[in-house]
Amino acid sequence: MMKVGGKSKLVCPAEIAYGDKGRPPVIPGGAALVFEVELLDVKPSGTAPAPTPAAKPAAKPAAKK
Repeated sequence: MMKVGGKSKLVCPAEIAYGDKGRPPVIPGGAALVFEVELLDVKPSGTAPAPTPAAKPAAKPAAKK
């Protein structure tokens, strides 16, 4: 429902985030996670995402004789 340039706040309560244990020392137990997001662009459906650098292929094992 956002338009390009729109901003929104997403809140994940502790029950669906890190729960009562949290992730010390950064995230205390029972904490809600709050994300502020901005929609930068919308691509037509069926459009492939931008390519990412490919990892070097693993070496092929030697052929069995």
